[in-house]
Amino acid sequence: MHWSARVVNGCTVLTVSGSIHGVDAARLQLLLRPATGLVLDLREVTFLDPVGLDVLADVASRFADQPWPLAIVIGDRHQQVLRVIEDAHLQALRLFDTVEHAVAAGPIQDE
Repeated sequence: MHWSARVVNGCTVLTVSGSIHGVDAARLQLLLRPATGLVLDLREVTFLDPVGLDVLADVASRFADQPWPLAIVIGDRHQQVLRVIEDAHLQALRLFDTVEHAVAAGPIQDE
C-alpha cells in the first residue's frame, strides 16, 4: 500500500494505492485516526481484503455522527472496490466518483 495526503479546500484528502490487507489495513487505520473533514481516495486501490473493509467500516462509524462524515472516492469505474463494499452491506458509506464531488458535498447540515 502506498499513500499520500494533501489539503483541498480545507479537507484532508488521503490517496491510497495498491492493495490493502493485513498490515496495510492497520497502517490505514492509523492514517485515518485523527482526521476530520476527511476524503479517502481509493481510486488506485487494486485489492481490498476483509480486514481493509473492516477498517473502512470502523472509521466510517466513528465519524458517522460528526458534521463531516468520512467521504470515500472510488471513481465511477472501480467496480472491484464497489463490489466488496456492497457485498459487505456497507452502502451507508458516503461514496463519490471524484475528489471534487466529495469535497463539494461538504459537511452534513443539521435540519
